[in-house]
Amino acid sequence: TMVRILRGEESAGRYVNGLSQPEARVAADSGWEVVEPDAFPTGTEDNLVYVPIAPCRIVDTRGSGARTGVIPNNGTRDFDLEAQGLTSGQGGVASCTGLPAFSHFGWAVNVTVTGFTAIGGLKAWGFSKPEPLASIINFTPGQSAVANGIVLTGCYACTDDITIRAFGSATHVIIDVMGYFRQAETSQATVTRVAGTQTTVNAGSFTFVSGGACPAGTQLIGGELDFLSGANVLVGEMARSSSTTMRFWAVNQDASARDAVAYSVCQDTPIRAAP
Repeated sequence: TMVRILRGEESAGRYVNGLSQPEARVAADSGWEVVEPDAFPTGTEDNLVYVPIAPCRIVDTRGSGARTGVIPNNGTRDFDLEAQGLTSGQGGVASCTGLPAFSHFGWAVNVTVTGFTAIGGLKAWGFSKPEPLASIINFTPGQSAVANGIVLTGCYACTDDITIRAFGSATHVIIDVMGYFRQAETSQATVTRVAGTQTTVNAGSFTFVSGGACPAGTQLIGGELDFLSGANVLVGEMARSSSTTMRFWAVNQDASARDAVAYSVCQDTPIRAAP
């Protein structure tokens, strides 16, 4: 006989001569609630985690290819920063170790401009997203212009990742990628049973039976009591004996002793984890 109850208010049963006489509200399960596991927000840009890679040159407009050549004053150009972009003629190197084959939410980059002839600046924003008011680099002839360790917003699952606009002067652009930002993942909320010590309940009597303790990294969400045999056996009460263990009142109305095993039902605590 298997009886399963999820965490809730402690039942209030009456016992006569050691036998269970549960009240009607307990039989109707009116006091029980299902406990949902904790979870992190599910918005597509929540809980981003940074994945570093060996710095790699993805864009160099001084090279050859469809997306190379100087960017004219007030001109824009789209770039692909993930692995598939290495073959799109952006002037970068032949391969990069650690780049994803997918457009993610953001990118950690170094950006360099060179070849400009007048005072100007450079804007960068996520492909297909609104153009920002602020620039990422302002430059003046005769001075170096490098933006190190900046984060560029990407375009999740898009064909390209960023759009660049030069203003004030035409310029070449060099982009070295140092890492990317992807959405954090959570562990699976797997339910397991932790067996307690098997207990013998004598004929016509009752006793408390405790389940096993939920291990670290899990949370107690309920319990089960399993009589290994017998037709006239009952669970009279369930309550927490600690923050990790459930306890049951096992009632045996049979004429023979019966064995029972208690379980604490534990659920994995969701955590941020790499895929």
